[in-house]
Amino acid sequence: MVERAMWNDTFTKLTTSDKNGLIVVWMCQQDLWFEEMINNRQKSFVSGMAWSPDGLKICIIYDDGNCIVGSVSGERLWGKDLKHKLHLVCWSPDSKYALFGTPDGEVRVYDEGGNPLFSIKILCFTREETNNIYNPSSKLAAIEWYEGSKMHTDDTPPGLCIAYSNGRI
Repeated sequence: MVERAMWNDTFTKLTTSDKNGLIVVWMCQQDLWFEEMINNRQKSFVSGMAWSPDGLKICIIYDDGNCIVGSVSGERLWGKDLKHKLHLVCWSPDSKYALFGTPDGEVRVYDEGGNPLFSIKILCFTREETNNIYNPSSKLAAIEWYEGSKMHTDDTPPGLCIAYSNGRI
């Protein structure tokens, strides 16, 4: 049974994963869907996946901390054990950075080659809720970029929304 599905609008591909870790990239030709690529790691379940905004890369994360980044043509660009459990993934609007959310609410930023850069300070909690601004120990609900932060010019970069299941944003 499919648990996750991600659409690549640029290249009209659909990527699905099931509870057993089976990942399928689908493509449509002459109104028929075909399996373009199949991957079954069988060690952990897929906890998230995201196509880069330019449609050229997909990042697939597993609960156990493994991460695979592949190209739209099916090549494996890199794969790593990130040494921490993973819950959510999101690409930056320019497709140069991957943001990973952990089950305990931390958001870590990596470059497109899989190198760690920094953790994001989380400032939406009071001191009574957490003493750690990098790891609030609260479940993440979403990590999303939005264009609504644009103010007076088109040069304003998109905003980043980090939402927690307790309602903090």
